[in-house]
Amino acid sequence: EKYYRENVNYFKDIFSKCGAGTISSRVDESYVTKLLGYFKARN
Repeated sequence: EKYYRENVNYFKDIFSKCGAGTISSRVDESYVTKLLGYFKARN
């Protein structure tokens, strides 16, 4: 759990510095809804 969280935080930090974002999704959730919400929030 700790190793996973450290990696997630590392990648979020790197993506943020590059001007990109991240989307967290579970396998039982629709990624399309999350993706649309992500693009709406960026505008």
